Amino acid sequence: MVAAHDVFEILIREHEPRLRAYVSTLVRDSAAIDDLVQEAFVVAWRNLARYDRTLPFGPWIRGIGHKLCLAHHRKHQRSKLAFVGDDVMQHFDHLFAELDAHGGDTLQDELASLRVCFEKLPEHQQNVLRLHYEDQLDCGAIGQSTGRTREAVKKLLQRGRAWLGDCIAQRLAAMGLDAMGDGAAPSRGNA
Repeated sequence: MVAAHDVFEILIREHEPRLRAYVSTLVRDSAAIDDLVQEAFVVAWRNLARYDRTLPFGPWIRGIGHKLCLAHHRKHQRSKLAFVGDDVMQHFDHLFAELDAHGGDTLQDELASLRVCFEKLPEHQQNVLRLHYEDQLDCGAIGQSTGRTREAVKKLLQRGRAWLGDCIAQRLAAMGLDAMGDGAAPSRGNA
C-alpha cells in the first residue's frame, strides 16, 4: 500500500511547476515566490483530509496559493514590486481555470489510463510488472519464477514502463484535447 506522503510527493512534483507559474504571475519577488509555493504545499499537506479526491488537485493547490498571495499582498501593499493588480490577477485566474477545464488532471484519470494501458500489454509482460511492483520481487527472483534470465526481465520491465508512459501520456493528452478521442495506445513495437 502506498503511503499518503508518497502520493503527496508525487502530487508536488506534478503540480509544483504550474503552481510556481501561477504564483509568479501574481508576485514579482522571486524569494517571495519560493516561500509562497513552499507554504502552499505545507498548507495543502495539513489540510489534505479536506481535499475532495474526485476533483482535480491543480485548482485546489492554486486556490491555496491564491489565498497566500492575497495575504502577501496585504502585508506588502506599499511595495509596487510585491504584487500585480487585481485585474491582472483575475485574468490569470481565468487562464489557469481554462487549463483546468481539460481532463487528465486528477489522480483518478491517471490511474484509469494506467489500467487501460496495462491491459493492452501482453500477458507475460503484465505478469513481470505485477511481480516487480505488486510483489516487490527483484529481477533475479522474477527470472527464477518465470524461467527468464535476469537481463530478459530487466528488458521487459524497461520496455513495459516506457510503453506504459507513452500510452498514458497519449491518453491524457487525448482527454485534454479531444474528449471524444478513442485514446488509442501507441504501437506495441517490441513491448
